[in-house]
Amino acid sequence: MNKDFVIVIQGPIKLEYKVIENKWEGFDLIWSTWENELIDSKYPTILNKPPNKPGIKNVYYQQKSTLAGLLKAKELGYSKCLKWRSDQYPTNANKLISLFDKDKINVLFWHNSQKGYYVDYFMYGDINKMISIWDFEINSYISYPEEIITNQIYKNKIDVMCIGDRLTNQNNIIWEREGVKIDLSTYKYDKNFMLMKI
Repeated sequence: MNKDFVIVIQGPIKLEYKVIENKWEGFDLIWSTWENELIDSKYPTILNKPPNKPGIKNVYYQQKSTLAGLLKAKELGYSKCLKWRSDQYPTNANKLISLFDKDKINVLFWHNSQKGYYVDYFMYGDINKMISIWDFEINSYISYPEEIITNQIYKNKIDVMCIGDRLTNQNNIIWEREGVKIDLSTYKYDKNFMLMKI
């Protein structure tokens, strides 16, 4: 059993939750979802009330479920956390975890469109740094949710590691979106996804 950190799975339960739990066998989990979700997990579960407003592309939903999970993880005594979307899963959890730099915040890629931003499909690292990234208020107009997260990383002077180029067919992340399975290891062949900001 790996007790060094906890995985916070945030968002609506778009996949059958027992399937997701099976993908993380041997790891500690926290579910952070919505009060109308039907879930009977053996792991801690937070049923959040939806926010009063969605924000640009539902960013307040993402923030609320993520931050609630991170704060619960800290309350339970974890010092590190993997924030994970509820519509994605690893093909080999242990191999994926082995890619992470334990001293940095780990994300998938830097995306070079618009002003450029960190792709936050998942995020692993120090719990306090992650809370500082997700504990934000929007005081000015933003174009997309990732802009807020990227600005928070800059504001808090946080070192980031992009690990997307190290995904393979044997160590991969699958995103089930609108009935289609997306292979995230293929992103490294897209010129818009980079390992560092430009």
